[in-house]
Amino acid sequence: MTDINKVAELVRGIKFALVTFVNHEGHLHAAPMTTQDKEFDGTVWFIGSKSSDLVRSIPGNNQVNLG
Repeated sequence: MTDINKVAELVRGIKFALVTFVNHEGHLHAAPMTTQDKEFDGTVWFIGSKSSDLVRSIPGNNQVNLG
């Protein structure tokens, strides 16, 4: 089993993920993100609005946690 196949097996069926990040005030914040039901190729994309706290905060501190 390849690493990509192993990750695909682990994430299969997960409908939501929480992206935890440090906002511009230095506070931890978690944003729910939905998943797409498509074949996993090893790349994970999270798409958010340019005006969201998540997207605006990451350039200042790109450390995030997924749960």
